[in-house]
Amino acid sequence: MINEVLYMEITLKIDDIDYDSAAEMMMPMLMDHFANDKDNVMARLLMLSQGVTESAVKAILSRMTQEQKDQLLVRLTNSYKPQIKKLLTQMAASQGIRLTIKDVEAKIE
Repeated sequence: MINEVLYMEITLKIDDIDYDSAAEMMMPMLMDHFANDKDNVMARLLMLSQGVTESAVKAILSRMTQEQKDQLLVRLTNSYKPQIKKLLTQMAASQGIRLTIKDVEAKIE
């Protein structure tokens, strides 16, 4: 008899994100992203002129539209999949739930 592996897929739809609070928590990722973002000329120029600082990141975020912030969060989520999977697994374990997260994917509908 072959053991059949079944996966459960859970979809979370997120809206109305408080980007100011999220930016505080994600500051190291944002600093790294903006410092290395070759596609965002404005961000690169600001980082070169002010340095890779929290105030520079906040300045960039303040100039972004809601759609740009949403797209940034999707890119960061997909770039940091291993760290997010580990964090979610640890959160579940802290509640006494053992599980393995196979994948994390973000997209905009």
